[in-house]
Amino acid sequence: MCNRARMLGEPETLIERFGAGWITDKPRDNRFDPVELRPKGRAYVIRQQNGARGLDVMSWDVLGGAAPWPMTNVRNLALPQWKALAFKPDQRCLIPLTEFCEWTPNKHDLGDGKPKLKGEMWFQVTDQRVLAAHQGGHGVRDCDL
Repeated sequence: MCNRARMLGEPETLIERFGAGWITDKPRDNRFDPVELRPKGRAYVIRQQNGARGLDVMSWDVLGGAAPWPMTNVRNLALPQWKALAFKPDQRCLIPLTEFCEWTPNKHDLGDGKPKLKGEMWFQVTDQRVLAAHQGGHGVRDCDL
């Protein structure tokens, strides 16, 4: 994925789909956009706590901010930074999503005199309320996806 995804469902859909209740009080603020998912942004997260699966709101990034830029892709499992995620099964979490974006293979000339741009291709499964979930790990309040 190209670091672009969306979660168009409601928290109640996630509670039903993953069999999870709220881990903390349900957030009642507008400090995050639950639709647009981006690294280092806040999102609904499914994680384990005290042996039970639960729903929470956390910021997320594959390496927990340790990389020079936000990351969602694990492309080379031989690199040491990815091994840390595998050795902490009690700190894994899921970021649910309903659709994700990939860039078109070729750039397109929009005829406006500006450089050519790659287009967006959005993927979703129309008869599923939750398409997939990123896998990652979490810390105390950050999900190190």
